[in-house]
Amino acid sequence: MALRSGVLKINSLKRKLFILGEKSLKTGLQYEIPEERREKIYNENIDSSTILCNKNFVKKEYLKKPELIIFDKDGTLICFHAMWVPWVIGYVERIEKFSGLYLSSDLYKKLGFCKKTRKVIPGLLAEGTMRQIKNAVLDVLSIYGMSKEESEKIIKKVSQIMNEEQKNDKFIKEVTNIHRLFNILKNDNIKIAICTSDSRKNTIHTLSFLGVTHFIDFISCGDDIGNIPKPDPSNALKICSYLNVSPSKAIMVGDTLTDLKMAHLAKLGGSVGVLTGVGNYSLLYPYSKLLVNDVSQIPMYFI
Repeated sequence: MALRSGVLKINSLKRKLFILGEKSLKTGLQYEIPEERREKIYNENIDSSTILCNKNFVKKEYLKKPELIIFDKDGTLICFHAMWVPWVIGYVERIEKFSGLYLSSDLYKKLGFCKKTRKVIPGLLAEGTMRQIKNAVLDVLSIYGMSKEESEKIIKKVSQIMNEEQKNDKFIKEVTNIHRLFNILKNDNIKIAICTSDSRKNTIHTLSFLGVTHFIDFISCGDDIGNIPKPDPSNALKICSYLNVSPSKAIMVGDTLTDLKMAHLAKLGGSVGVLTGVGNYSLLYPYSKLLVNDVSQIPMYFI
């Protein structure tokens, strides 16, 4: 009886999330999670590994093998938290040090980081470009009365320090054997692209460290000239055009709603959510045509 009750609750949750997702997708707007719910959503404990073992949760009608797979980077191919938790703490501490202002609480909130739990929640740090992060820091410093000129100097100084620290490869932790995954995909004639909000310098360094650059057909980065941040569809469409692949024959793989929303707005053939980054099961399910524990599971559904 308890099992039946549990199944009914899960099915009810699925219906509610599906309806919510459909409404949000139809608006074509950037999603926004109410501030008071952000931490709660992130910390919800739904046993996704158990649920995903149920074959009924695999939406098989969407599993036609694509010609192109577009991957997000952080949280999808490498561990987001291993890379960006040390970065955001070091970044904010230095902003405080050089500004002489006690603004860490407001700055963490603005960027989407909970210092208490040391977790990144949906927000700029998880989904924004470095330019967007810089603008957010400028806003906070302005609120504290600092001039734009002085703020720019501080941000430039801190960014230079953080760029040097990011060269340390110990922060790069792949979520699975990416080399093996990409090799499997290429052997099946599937093109591979990367679409990330991170800088091109950091992206190339990470992919080179993983030894997978030779597998990749196209890389789109947050600081590229003319780049419009996700979920705008322009990057996905640019990738498809360059690789001569119809959007309907491409899929997007990512750990955030901006990744999955971009797939919808670009009218890609599918969107795959992964549970290795910032987004959890309840957040990603309504926007995913397929939801997997990590990217290593993708070949079993598409090949």
